[in-house]
Amino acid sequence: MTDFHLCTEGQRLWDEWDKERKIADDCLTDEKAAIVTTANEKWVAYLDHRAACKECTKLTRHKKQL
Repeated sequence: MTDFHLCTEGQRLWDEWDKERKIADDCLTDEKAAIVTTANEKWVAYLDHRAACKECTKLTRHKKQL
């Protein structure tokens, strides 16, 4: 697990995505598509924020461990 810093807005976006993701995990197949679409939109908003925010820790590629 990686520790990283999120600003208040970044944390809010993460929490919104995480809530939608958990709801999608519990849904039946018929309901799941719409909720997954919403969760994906929230994930993109979160990543866009992280890329632009000067306070949030920047994402970096993990080095492959031997």
